[in-house]
Amino acid sequence: MDGRCDGLKRNSWRRFACLQNTGRIRETNDYLAIICWDTVAILLPFHRVLFPNIRIHMKFSALTLLLSVTTIAGAVPLFDGKTFAGWEGDTAKTWRIENDALVGGSMEGNRRNEFLMTQKSYRNFSLKFDYKLTGTEGFVNGGVQFHSERVPKSENEVRGFQADIGASYTGFLQDESRRSKCPAAADRELVKSLEKPGDWNRYEIRAEGPHVQLFVNGVRTVDYTEKDPAIPLEGRIGLQIHGGCKAVIFFRNLTIEEITTITCRVHPFSQSHEFRQDRRHQRGNLVERVITKWMEPTNRLMQSSV
Repeated sequence: MDGRCDGLKRNSWRRFACLQNTGRIRETNDYLAIICWDTVAILLPFHRVLFPNIRIHMKFSALTLLLSVTTIAGAVPLFDGKTFAGWEGDTAKTWRIENDALVGGSMEGNRRNEFLMTQKSYRNFSLKFDYKLTGTEGFVNGGVQFHSERVPKSENEVRGFQADIGASYTGFLQDESRRSKCPAAADRELVKSLEKPGDWNRYEIRAEGPHVQLFVNGVRTVDYTEKDPAIPLEGRIGLQIHGGCKAVIFFRNLTIEEITTITCRVHPFSQSHEFRQDRRHQRGNLVERVITKWMEPTNRLMQSSV
């Protein structure tokens, strides 16, 4: 058994080097491991040694290895800087494009809430953008919707989560037109020290399943986990200018990184592995193939030992 384990170790090191060189595995937050018979033959800590696009977590039982692999796609622009391609809303009166930015509202007054919505829905992602809000009267406010949808039979309203902006609510997580509550409040004094009123600021919305985090100028203001299973964890993204104010809101540099998590239960005595992923796409399939290929020598060793 010792000789076989030594051979497995050498083979695994070669496989890791190959995957490292090709960039197919880019980060391990916990460990890469090889199972030999019913014990761990070798446990290799590679904490943040590569690139940040893939995170691997592992749990062990006597004869099973459970891997959770999270892949993060590259950042994709949500706005091309020139057109409303991929968006829908009141582009005749409320929303316009100026200097590569999406602009909503008017200093002459905004009668009601208005939203510019993506045509596509998103589930797990990191959304980053710059915003600027200027106003003189009323409830000077806006925000960015996510996991949202338009309210049926309404001309303008949207329901879902919102990363709030302005009127002392920047950095707050709201539940727009749904539960009439603020699921997670930010520290106003912290946000006051971070935000530059009337100037450009940077916002990030990070949603992974029920876990939501908000960041203003690089500092986290909300860390929230949704407990209600009835709340949708997928939906459209939307930009808001609030009604009842004389204000204009600007958005630019909107990019999104979609996140996919795959769970793989590896059985050392079997060539078959159980894969489960929240959303299947090409990158997810690549990870499946990498894991399956990785486990081939271990499977052959286990079968030859029986």
